[in-house]
Amino acid sequence: MNVLSRILLLLLALLPGINVCASTINGLSGPLFSATAWNLQMMDLIIQTNSRFYFKNVYSDHAVTFWNVQGGVSAYYGLFEHLEVGFSQILYQDTQKMEAGYNLPDDMVLKIKTGSYMIKNLPLEAGVMLSTRFPVAEHRNIALEPYTAERVELSLLGMLSYSQSQVAPDQSFNMHLNLGYLDHNDSDYFPDGNSGSSKEFLYALSAVLPSNQFQFAAEIVGDQFIKQPPKGYYGRYSYAYFTPTISYQPSYWISMMFGVDLRLSNGKPDEDAISAARALPVYPAWRVNLGMKFNIRSRIAHRYADGVEIDPNLNVKEKQLFEQIVDEQQQVENAEQELERIRKERERMDDMLKRLRRVLDNNPKENENKPDN
Repeated sequence: MNVLSRILLLLLALLPGINVCASTINGLSGPLFSATAWNLQMMDLIIQTNSRFYFKNVYSDHAVTFWNVQGGVSAYYGLFEHLEVGFSQILYQDTQKMEAGYNLPDDMVLKIKTGSYMIKNLPLEAGVMLSTRFPVAEHRNIALEPYTAERVELSLLGMLSYSQSQVAPDQSFNMHLNLGYLDHNDSDYFPDGNSGSSKEFLYALSAVLPSNQFQFAAEIVGDQFIKQPPKGYYGRYSYAYFTPTISYQPSYWISMMFGVDLRLSNGKPDEDAISAARALPVYPAWRVNLGMKFNIRSRIAHRYADGVEIDPNLNVKEKQLFEQIVDEQQQVENAEQELERIRKERERMDDMLKRLRRVLDNNPKENENKPDN
């Protein structure tokens, strides 16, 4: 690996981040991988940079260090009250290949999420997310990484979220359950060509405990192949990870995350695994995830409220409450203006009716005095 590649790898390792394939639309708070059923606020724009890394020293005839680094960027936008859209681009991915040690760029993912649907008589909200992964990467079949096909892949994820507070759900203890289905659309990879494509069942369970500026989370995320990919592919095994995470939100428009993936599933490859995998586990025993998110709209639109600058000494919750009060006050003022407009319109109509009555009252007298033709 040349000097430029090592510098790029170091920079990407220092970028904040999470697994782009599993990253979710959660706003500035929420678990690292699990998706919440809550939507972004309308017109909120979240920008997220990301990376994760793992390394392992292997000793045989000589020592070799295998690195697995992934870095990328994502953008999420609250389109309507119950609709969000997201875009993720993996910028860098180690490939463990001597002739080409990395993909630059790797795949991109588009997401559409509809959520924030309250379940009657229960402190639960539900949502659904559709994801599409487009094969942009030059190299496939990467050791230490989940399986991806050189085809457009589709996944459907159902989300259920619980919170102790219905007013500010992300600011009190909350839990999330995800169940999903992933189709790799790779039926032509199989020898007979008629076996159908590789499919996975996806799952995630998380619990989040927020405090003033810090947030603590723990989650279990994994998959189970309904149909495994063909032999000869590294990522043809199911996986499960336990991930504790700590997040810090120093301001109302930015948050930073640190998490560690700890593998729960078996790391030993099967007998039919390709030879290069025997020097490595199926998936990393651990991975470090760093994350950073920016709410661009909140930073721009909420810096000033009705000409009054937000006090920088307020803590995050106070600032969020201040913003909520300002928004509600604006809604009340808009409603009052609309009522005033309706009142003035009604007064105008009353005046017109009075004039019309006067005309009607006067016309009969004039008509009675006119001679018949």
